[in-house]
Amino acid sequence: VEYMSGTIALIPRVYVRGSRASAGKAGAFEEEFLTLAQRWDHNGADGILVVDCSEGDREHDQAIEACKEIVRNTSLELFMAGNIRRLEDVKKYLYTGAKQVLIDPHAETETAVSAEAEERFGGDRVAVEDYDGETAAVSGLDSWMEGAGLGTENGHLFLDLEGSDVDFYAVKRKMK
Repeated sequence: VEYMSGTIALIPRVYVRGSRASAGKAGAFEEEFLTLAQRWDHNGADGILVVDCSEGDREHDQAIEACKEIVRNTSLELFMAGNIRRLEDVKKYLYTGAKQVLIDPHAETETAVSAEAEERFGGDRVAVEDYDGETAAVSGLDSWMEGAGLGTENGHLFLDLEGSDVDFYAVKRKMK
């Protein structure tokens, strides 16, 4: 979406355990991940930030497989984060078709692999970013836009959602 003199991509954040998803961090992982992603794709989201909250290798592998399905079955750009314990996890995330892997600067296990991952895959594919930092909740988007100082920067707006039924086209109309 063109906002002021820059371009902003609206990217909802989803928390995933295996193939189950929650739009909120404290969610109950009740929704099927692919169904949720297809709904957001249909409703105008530009991408999706997947935060893997899986417990154990089995769930982690299920989350990776679910992300491959998202890439195959939607037009959403995929960003992945969370549960990075070794360089192999970064590689698996990128092999899903993810545009970028975000490494949490507050997680020791993730920062331990960040330099090697950026060197091997490139800074455009792997970034150390506080993806739980500055975001906009859809309900507070108007006040966030006024004080955000987006200016001419092109970027991504990672959205925390209050529920999974969001009309991203309406949000984009508000931003113009």
